[in-house]
Amino acid sequence: MTSNGTDGSDAVTRAAVTTGEPRLDEERERVALVFRRAGSVEVRTAEDNADAAKILEEIKGRARDMEALRKSMTRPIMDAKLRIDNLFRPIEEQLADAEQHVKGAMLAFHRQEQRRLDAERAAAEAERRRLEAEASKAAQEGRLADAAAAAEESFAVPEPPRAPVRAAGTGVLTTWHAEVVDIQALLLAVATGEAPIGLVKADEQALNALARATKIEGIGVPGVRFYKQDSMRGRAGGLR
Repeated sequence: MTSNGTDGSDAVTRAAVTTGEPRLDEERERVALVFRRAGSVEVRTAEDNADAAKILEEIKGRARDMEALRKSMTRPIMDAKLRIDNLFRPIEEQLADAEQHVKGAMLAFHRQEQRRLDAERAAAEAERRRLEAEASKAAQEGRLADAAAAAEESFAVPEPPRAPVRAAGTGVLTTWHAEVVDIQALLLAVATGEAPIGLVKADEQALNALARATKIEGIGVPGVRFYKQDSMRGRAGGLR
């Protein structure tokens, strides 16, 4: 850390920019020139096509050189950031591990308390039902005093809390997840309309790989059309 409280990253950035900026100004002028030349390209003959290929080669070369310059300017900054990240990483990992341990212990206690409360609520509900049944039977037999006493007892059965008491500043977040346990059953449900089609998504990466492997235009897989698309390639020329 420097005396003004910074970590020196500003100085690293300034040094990187100062070193690379003159070269960047030169490249900017060269790129502007090739940009204007590229804008006037029209290919009508084989000679035009050869000239366009040369311009394309220059464009690729300029792009390669610009990327190399950019990396040369950003590398000191990225290296400085990496060093700082490496200083913080073990401390942050310790904090993350500590947090997970404490959260795990608290969550285990929460689940234990929830099971206890669920059992208490089930027992209370069973007791209420027993007393209600007793009151109903007593009333049917004409024992009105006994019926009233049983009914009063059923009303007095305490209702346990539905959830454990939370510690200050904490809470339990419940999220729901889905796991595909039978892909064929899911696909069948989608095909028959029992499930929305949005639940499945085509693997375009795998399909593109299959199209490249087969190289056959048309319906290569039911519901999938294979097609080819041309693009122009060019090599990077050797530029100074």
